[in-house]
Amino acid sequence: MMAFFGLVWSIWLSRNEAIFNNKSFTVVNLYDIAITRIGIWCKSKWPDQCFSILDFIRNPNLCHIVSTKPSRISADSWIAPDCDSVKFNVDASVNGSYGNGGIGGVLRNHLGLQMVRFVKFIGRTNPTEAELLAILEACCIYEHHFAGWNKAVLVESDCEMVCKWINQDVIVPNCFAELTQKCRNFLRKPKWTLVFAYREANTIAHHLAREGAMGKGDFICFN
Repeated sequence: MMAFFGLVWSIWLSRNEAIFNNKSFTVVNLYDIAITRIGIWCKSKWPDQCFSILDFIRNPNLCHIVSTKPSRISADSWIAPDCDSVKFNVDASVNGSYGNGGIGGVLRNHLGLQMVRFVKFIGRTNPTEAELLAILEACCIYEHHFAGWNKAVLVESDCEMVCKWINQDVIVPNCFAELTQKCRNFLRKPKWTLVFAYREANTIAHHLAREGAMGKGDFICFN
């Protein structure tokens, strides 16, 4: 519905400019005006989404709005993996649409025992890049320290768009292509899986990421 009104409003304003100010518009001009307006409206209405206005303008079909309706799961609804699996929850935090960012994650077994926690300051970045870096950091930690385990690893992120980029063969904006491919190289191995999880099920990783964004120091803790 927002796309419809954004397009109609852009056509109407361009029509007025053409009639009253003798301005001319091509189809490309009109498209650029409409897609920019819709992107600004979307980011204003849903500021917490992990895509930027520039991402939307470049690839609107890759930007998905995650519903902010009350979740069907509760705040303590983390679900343990099977006994032959471990779960790595990750998250990212960025001050604004581009600012100091941090990532964090927690690896737990089927009993819910925390095996690893990490916090990392990643400098100035955007939310999408930060989400990719969080996933990649978790993959690197698991590969380096637990490669000999004969267990499946489930990585959970609350960024649905990034999960789609990694799990599916979709076109990714050039600025994120390299990071996305690095994540794919890990998560398309046997026994490696990436899934989307609501933030309510990702609270520990969320708090760790916020701590990372504060820039007070990186750490990785093994239990």
